[in-house]
Amino acid sequence: MRLTAIRLVDIRGFAGEHVVPIDAGLTVLMGPNNVGKTTLLRAPFLGVPPSRAMGGIAGFARSAGGSCAVAVQLELSADEVPGLLGFTLARVDDILVPNGGRDVPLHHCGQFTNWKQAPRVELGMRWAGGSVERVLRLLGDPGAYVEITPGNVPTAVVGKRSGQARADHGWFDAAWQTLESGRLPAATFAYWEHNPVNDDWLQQPVTRRCLGTREDRLQEVLTFLRLKFPGEFTRIDDAVRRALPELNGIDFLDSGSSFAYRPGFVLPTRPRAPLARESVGAGVWSFLCIMAAARSAKATGARVLFLDEPHLHLHPGLERLLVEELVDPKKWDDEPLQIVMSTHSPTFVNAAAEQGTLHVLGWRDRAKGELEFKTLPAGAGIESVLGPFVRPSDVLYASAVVFVEGPSDVGALRMLARHVGAPPDVRFVPLREADAMKSELGRYFSVIAQARGPGIHTPAVLVLDADKKATYEAAWDKLERDRDPRKMSPLGVVFAGQDGNDLESCFCDARFLSAYFAGGGTSSSSSVRVIRKFLARIKETGDKASKGCTAIRALHAKLLGENDNDGTKLDDLEKLMAFYLKSPEAAHAATVRTRLEPLEQALKALRGV
Repeated sequence: MRLTAIRLVDIRGFAGEHVVPIDAGLTVLMGPNNVGKTTLLRAPFLGVPPSRAMGGIAGFARSAGGSCAVAVQLELSADEVPGLLGFTLARVDDILVPNGGRDVPLHHCGQFTNWKQAPRVELGMRWAGGSVERVLRLLGDPGAYVEITPGNVPTAVVGKRSGQARADHGWFDAAWQTLESGRLPAATFAYWEHNPVNDDWLQQPVTRRCLGTREDRLQEVLTFLRLKFPGEFTRIDDAVRRALPELNGIDFLDSGSSFAYRPGFVLPTRPRAPLARESVGAGVWSFLCIMAAARSAKATGARVLFLDEPHLHLHPGLERLLVEELVDPKKWDDEPLQIVMSTHSPTFVNAAAEQGTLHVLGWRDRAKGELEFKTLPAGAGIESVLGPFVRPSDVLYASAVVFVEGPSDVGALRMLARHVGAPPDVRFVPLREADAMKSELGRYFSVIAQARGPGIHTPAVLVLDADKKATYEAAWDKLERDRDPRKMSPLGVVFAGQDGNDLESCFCDARFLSAYFAGGGTSSSSSVRVIRKFLARIKETGDKASKGCTAIRALHAKLLGENDNDGTKLDDLEKLMAFYLKSPEAAHAATVRTRLEPLEQALKALRGV
């Protein structure tokens, strides 16, 4: 069994329907405070008796007296279907759905062809008319499902068509019993947060789980594991030893009574010195509690562990070790738990972007009336936008961002930003693919802004070579307004360079280059003719031979005897910028100063100037 998504309909700030995908490994929910992260984590537990401990599903409804729904979507194995749904896969042939004007067996419908090979279901509850209704859906391809509720005629939705399905309600008795008892969420899902206000809704019917950082609860759980699942207890001990080599693992501290022993840590001394909770840091204690929560969840049959802000009190190094302990399949006999967490930690955010799924939650607009979530692509997907050496947290947590076309521009632009007084913690992000800048950048900037919250200003600049202006603007003209970088305040767009050329062309002025090469030991009078000859080659074309960077590199080779290769392009640009910044008001720098003026103003705007 695997959790694939959580579906919310009019739950608190989530207006309308939202289907939040859950990764097979690590899913991270991030965003500003009070944007529904904990609501989303707790939603699957609304069916756990007594749900009134959380106010019941009615307490989660977006509006008083309104309807709402919560459901979990699951992938099942063939062996799990009878126990959960109450019928075997053979019975699926007897479920009839309308298709092309006639009723056909479910598996003959194109959207359900593979259902028997990979069963997908949705189990949930709907609040409407003052009562709770249990809902079961058999899920086909996106948008297709058969919905069965107790006492009602089944409904089939296939594409834009819907109609009555035919199925015997007696087949689903086990499903209704599972939903009514709350066994599914209670047994399959485990939850942990630092200080649960009321954990009644988490304890039934499974009580041997660590739910927070209470010492008495941890004592019960570790005792249970040591007696019933010694292998899991040993793995917690091993994890503590790996993460905290100054300690010699965990043990129980005897205080003279058989019922007054306490969980604690052991120092590697002789005789062994015990350390109770008050003798260690809050981060060490939290690490132990989270590991106990994970191992006890596994031992008691859970498949998914929900963690609310596990980063609290943890050192970044301990966070990285916690990620490894939770997601490394080898530490879980190749069957790790699914981990879903809400957190602001850059460590967990980067881990999700690299090897899991990262959802950024936030308000749809400044009115803060509706919530939404956006998903950052993982692995190669994020690298295609931000480049292989940029971590998502570098962008999501930056006070200001400068997007540039490539790594060779970063050094020179950082020097210019420092010169004009831009904030010191500006992040310079080279974008790897041109297509991302043409069609995807606007969407990713909106994710960045959402991660910080609508009340926090997120200044950013997109610096592009002027030779691509026509190409980019033609692509942006086809985009919707909310994805057009030119219309996404406070994102500023600057096309740097002479018209139709690149950033290096800003420095392609005969007076400036004569002074520049004279500083390298070349006679100004003898170099002017050569400089003008090469500058004449710079044209408004897409040909690399006509670019400013090509002319600059050729002049270095001709006048200074350097090798003419692309490997020194970055050095050329940084040296030119450094020379300009030594005396930007000098007469020989007048033309360069004029060309760089739009870029300087954009960088100044990052500090509100």
